[in-house]
Amino acid sequence: MNIKKEDKKAKKKNAFDAACDYLSISERSIRETTDKLLEKGYSEAEAAEAVQKLKDAGILDDHGYALRYIEYAIRKGRGMRRIKNELRQKGIDAFEIEDIMFELSESGVIDAESGRDRALEQAMKIVKGKEIDEKLIAKVARRLQTQGYEGDEVYFVLGRLRNMAKEEPTDGEPI
Repeated sequence: MNIKKEDKKAKKKNAFDAACDYLSISERSIRETTDKLLEKGYSEAEAAEAVQKLKDAGILDDHGYALRYIEYAIRKGRGMRRIKNELRQKGIDAFEIEDIMFELSESGVIDAESGRDRALEQAMKIVKGKEIDEKLIAKVARRLQTQGYEGDEVYFVLGRLRNMAKEEPTDGEPI
C-alpha cells in the first residue's frame, strides 16, 4: 500500500498545472484561483508562484474578469447591487469594482436608465399574462430586490406596474 501512496504523490500535478486545469473550466478571479490551490493542498508559496505566472501570461486578470462578469450578469438580468456583491465575494477589490463601474458608465454600457429598463424587463417577465394586483406587484418588488436592483429602480418599476393596473379593463369593460 505504501507504493500506491508514493505513486500518487509522484503523480501530483504542480500548482501551475492544477491552476490551468481549474481555469480551463471557467474564468476565475485571482482569489478564487488561489483559494482553490490552497484547498487542493498546495502551499501558499506554490499557489502564489502559480498565480503570478498566470498573471504574467495574461491568463489571470481581475480587471478583465470583472468587466466580462458584469456584462454576463447584466445579460442575466441582475442588478448592480447584486453584481457588486458577487464580485466582492469573488475577491475583486471594492475600489477596482467602482473603477470598473465608472469606466462602464463613461462608455455608456451602464447608466441609471438602462438599470430601470432592465428592471422593467424582468418585471414584465413576471407579470406577463397575469392580472396586475398589489399581491403581484409585491412579488415583483421582492424579486427585483433579490436580483440586486437599487431602490429607485424598483420604485420606478412599481410605479409603472401600478399605472398599468389602472389602465387594465375590469369585468370585460373596454378601456
